Amino acid sequence: MSAGLMIYQLIILFFVFLMMLNGYLRGSAKQIIDAVISLILLIALILGCFVFNWKIVILSIIAIFAYAFVSKPFAKKLAHRMLGYRTSFDAGSDDSLRDFTSGKISLEKYFEKSEKKQQKEEIRLQSLFEKNQIRNVLKQYKKNYEDFVDYFQFLKMTGLGEELAWEIISNPKDLQKLIYLKDKGSSDIEIAAEFMKL
Repeated sequence: MSAGLMIYQLIILFFVFLMMLNGYLRGSAKQIIDAVISLILLIALILGCFVFNWKIVILSIIAIFAYAFVSKPFAKKLAHRMLGYRTSFDAGSDDSLRDFTSGKISLEKYFEKSEKKQQKEEIRLQSLFEKNQIRNVLKQYKKNYEDFVDYFQFLKMTGLGEELAWEIISNPKDLQKLIYLKDKGSSDIEIAAEFMKL
């Protein structure tokens, strides 16, 4: 790999990392920052056609997905250090809901997409429920699968974000803390604040 190509890939990696980092940060400028980074990446890919060749650009497009996958955990840790609390990756609002409200899809299509998403959630929740560590925690507090599903739905409703909700519900220690706080009668705000702590 030539020095020029290596620098080109490092530039792409840097901006992909920034996009992942922005996903975990909070603020009114998130969408603007995402748009600017996306534009820069697009310009970089177009310039790649002239400086290198189309094959390099195709490989770079594939590399963007790989860079996003690899850099996401590091972006998450850095964001938590910068903010001082845990956050979920926020890629924007629900696409199907946005498409429905803007008239791009019908109500029938919206419900179809929502149903598919719910089915995927159920499969994932059932898979987590089958894990021994999760079952042991639920058994300790005399909770069943319906309770487990309710805990997940509760976490999503608190505004923690879907990714963080999955993170909590799949971690035995976090799940144990959640059940304890719920049984103790802690408010939704108190529970959300507790799980946002690092």
